[in-house]
This record gives sequence, C-alpha cells and structure tokens, in this order.
Amino acid sequence: MSVFVFVVVGIIFAYSTTTTTTTTTTTTTTTTTTSTTTTTSTTTTTSTTTTTSTTTPSRPVVYLSIMPLVTDFTLPTLPRHLELPEATDAKVFIVFVTSDDPATGQSWCPDVRAAWPVLETTFAPANAPALRVVKVGQKPEWKDLQNIYRTNWKVPCIPALVRYERVNGETVETAKLVEGEILDKNKLQEFIGATL
Repeated sequence: MSVFVFVVVGIIFAYSTTTTTTTTTTTTTTTTTTSTTTTTSTTTTTSTTTTTSTTTPSRPVVYLSIMPLVTDFTLPTLPRHLELPEATDAKVFIVFVTSDDPATGQSWCPDVRAAWPVLETTFAPANAPALRVVKVGQKPEWKDLQNIYRTNWKVPCIPALVRYERVNGETVETAKLVEGEILDKNKLQEFIGATL
C-alpha cells in the first residue's frame, strides 16, 4: 500500500503599512482702517491630513504542517472490498466526517469541529498510521437514513473513527470510536494500539 503524505501549506502575508501626516497652517491677517481707528484681526487655520496606505506583501511567511492524512483515495462500496497492505497485522484507519459548510468553510457538525484538532495531533507524528478521511456530505445528505455510509459502512453518527483489519482473510471493522469518544486520549491511544 502506498502511504500518501498530505501537506497543508498556509501562507500568511506580512503587510507593511505607511502612515503619512501632513499639517498645514495658514495665517491670514486683515487690517481695516476706518477714520482714525485701525482694527487688526488674525485668523489661523490648521488642517491635518492623514493618509494610510497598505502596500503589497513584502514577503510571504509560509507554515508547513505534514500529516499522514489521506483524502484522495477511492472508497469501495463495502468494507470487505477495502484493500489492506500485505502485512499480517495491517490496519487501515478511516474517519468519517461531515463535508464543509460552504458558507463558513468549516464542518457543520460541532462534534466534528471539536474532534478534528485531536485527530490532527494524534495522526501528525511521522510514526503515526495514515488516516483516511471520508466526507459524508452536507446535513440533508447525512440525515438521509439511506446514506451509503450509514447503510454499507455502518456509521451511526459522526465523527466516527473506524479501524479495519484482516480477520480470517476478510477485511472487517475491528473497532470504532464515535463523537466524544475521540476526545478521550486514553481511548484514542488504545484504539490506535501498537501502531504508534
């Protein structure tokens, strides 16, 4: 089995901001003479102009995060058709999560949003097993009781982290953590087992 490394690249640009302040002072003196009386009035006007400009980025700051998350694989219609590596103790880990909400760019499910950082941290180390990520759809798709992940893959709720292994020559589900169970670090480490 090929192991894919998913590279997340975040680019943050450092913007430089320039502020220019110009102060202009104008003094006007008016002298009025009437008969023998002279009146002098002085008016002082001060105006301040502030200009703020943002320039294009001077140079990007790039942060790399390398995680063994696999998102570009074909999921068969049934777990028994899932291909495992040839090793006798081979395991495949799949997490079933929601699709991102187009309006927010985040999962529409609060349980998925809570579990995702824990999954990233757990599966980030170089010696961690690869984690295959499957998106089950938007809320209406997931709520459909005929959703293929509910029927064929026996996913009762999301997020669901499932381990598949070969037992008697057939690929079967051997363990599952759902929702808040994923947040329990002891359960999660036990679930992953000796793979770490």
